[in-house]
Amino acid sequence: MSYSELFVSSRDWIFQDLSKFRLDRGSNSARVVELLKPLGELTLAASLLSKLSHLSTDQTWSKVLNFSWEQLREGNLLVDVLKERPDLLVMLSLYATFYREGYKNKILEEQISQLVGTPGYYQIDMLAWRRLDLLVGLKELNIINSIETEIEDAFNRTWLSKCHSPWTITEPAAYGLTHTVFYMTNYGFGASRLPNNVEDYLLENCLPWTRMYLDEGNFDLAAEMVMTRCCVQSPLRESEQLLCRDFLSARMDDDALPCPPYGALSLMFGENDPDRRHFLLHYHTVLVTCMASAMAINRGAP
Repeated sequence: MSYSELFVSSRDWIFQDLSKFRLDRGSNSARVVELLKPLGELTLAASLLSKLSHLSTDQTWSKVLNFSWEQLREGNLLVDVLKERPDLLVMLSLYATFYREGYKNKILEEQISQLVGTPGYYQIDMLAWRRLDLLVGLKELNIINSIETEIEDAFNRTWLSKCHSPWTITEPAAYGLTHTVFYMTNYGFGASRLPNNVEDYLLENCLPWTRMYLDEGNFDLAAEMVMTRCCVQSPLRESEQLLCRDFLSARMDDDALPCPPYGALSLMFGENDPDRRHFLLHYHTVLVTCMASAMAINRGAP
């Protein structure tokens, strides 16, 4: 049992079900917005995995990025969405992922610049880690240049920045923690903005947190914790390398991973097809497991 085996099984599940990430052109606009979540997460996974040379020699992940960009009508769908819902700031982060990979839409960029230039627009109240996502996206799009101080201020308001007693973590705090690390390190591929004491805190606590979520059967958060640990520039210890066994043992008949019991509720609403429901329930856990296993391999795990 190895992370390599886990990567292959989760990758193959994604490729087999790739068509299920398509946006239904016949759906109403509200449903399209909901379905942008799976597509956006697929895009992020493909972007991350395409950076790992030992996993992308066949250009498969680039093909996935092309697929996602086509679903968005080369960015024009996001233009339409923001016209109707200018409050959906998350669209900036989705476009920033494409922008990093060389996919660009000038009309969308002009639209985002106009929205961000609206007084108070990007100061809308939100959780600190979500604001980090927004600010990092704006920096990547070169829309706001002098933004480092705002990024630091947002980080200082996160749960992670306080290095709380590890036993006080909750599921919402854990999701916020993992994403804080993702945004502050560019998923381990950029210069880390994390203070040294925070990196030490993560090195000490990611393993017991991962073990806790595995024991609880929350493979979604367990995988994100593995990703978080891999964002810290240090080889995995032997005990961390062995975590893949729990994931592999928990695989379902089709190699999907069990999802959290409360997962995908909004996506599931109104879906009656059993295959479609199964996909919507489990796609996120499979995506994060695929990313986690690839990142673990990149940190020296077999």
